[in-house]
Amino acid sequence: MKTRNGTPFRIYAADGMPPFPLHGAILLDEGWISYEWTAEGFRNRDREPHDLDIDHAMPVVLPRQIMKFGLGVN
Repeated sequence: MKTRNGTPFRIYAADGMPPFPLHGAILLDEGWISYEWTAEGFRNRDREPHDLDIDHAMPVVLPRQIMKFGLGVN
């Protein structure tokens, strides 16, 4: 999965406290860095576009969906 600017990201939790319930990490040169997004995948509360927003053109499978459908995690 990648952000709007192509940075790889992971989602660890989708039930965090608002306004940033999506918790995960982005992969930068120095390694995985913790990060958080709104429920809609935005980095900013005001929904202003940001390079590290989750790319809305691609489907994102959240942890709750993984458990619901029994897809498992590698």
